[in-house]
Amino acid sequence: MSIRIVGLDFRLLNILVYFFLSCAGVVYGAENESSNNSSTLTEVQKKALEKFKAQMMPNLEHEYMKDDFFLMRWLKAKDWKVGDAETMLMKNLQWRKQNRMDSIQEENWTDMMREYPYQIDVVDKQHRPVGTLSAKKWDIRRAVSQGRVPRLQRYMYKMLDELNTKLYETRKNGTNVTQWSAIINADGFGLLKHACPSCIPVWVNFGNSASEHYPGFVESISVINVPRPLIRILRPIFATDSLKIFGSDKGAWMKYLDEKIDKDQRRAEFGGTRVN
Repeated sequence: MSIRIVGLDFRLLNILVYFFLSCAGVVYGAENESSNNSSTLTEVQKKALEKFKAQMMPNLEHEYMKDDFFLMRWLKAKDWKVGDAETMLMKNLQWRKQNRMDSIQEENWTDMMREYPYQIDVVDKQHRPVGTLSAKKWDIRRAVSQGRVPRLQRYMYKMLDELNTKLYETRKNGTNVTQWSAIINADGFGLLKHACPSCIPVWVNFGNSASEHYPGFVESISVINVPRPLIRILRPIFATDSLKIFGSDKGAWMKYLDEKIDKDQRRAEFGGTRVN
């Protein structure tokens, strides 16, 4: 007999909790952008950064990795403990090599983009890159049944890497932003597509990968159209300044998004006027 909570199948509640845990893994510990400037560091932090940079430099293959902006993320994630930050970054470099991250954007992802679409062509009012995604278009169960979970997971790595690449490009063009944000439309998030037992590891892997390999890069994640019965359960647990959870009250989430992102940047499902 299935357990039901406020009219919801327990498995759906379970997977939604895992979903928000994944989001939380990305945004918890997010810093405001002023704290990402090396000129605001204390003397102790400056010395830690210098030591960390000297120790890591021989292992860093790309120019962007040698920037203070990049290196500070790992130190902050480990409370400025150089040894712990070094271990974390070395694991990241190994992960990037194992998953061929340097060439992941060059692979043919046509099938995944068709079945699991997302967009990274929006900027907020502070010129930060914004990723958008509609959950109802992401049939996780289909990937499970077709044996494509490893490909889906790498595709999700591609999405995270693309957001970071967009961030680096924005900075290279002279805009001083240090984080990106995302909007997820949870309308259509349901049992069959998202809540199968084998779907849970997909969400957990995404949350772990984001927090372990892209620490501090997220300004905020906004989730709209969360099923009403779950709002009272999820908000007290997960809602922070960096993780915003909204129900189907369009007026509420429109007001919040209007303050952050111009309407001409947002497509209709996110309350905007953009048509392409």
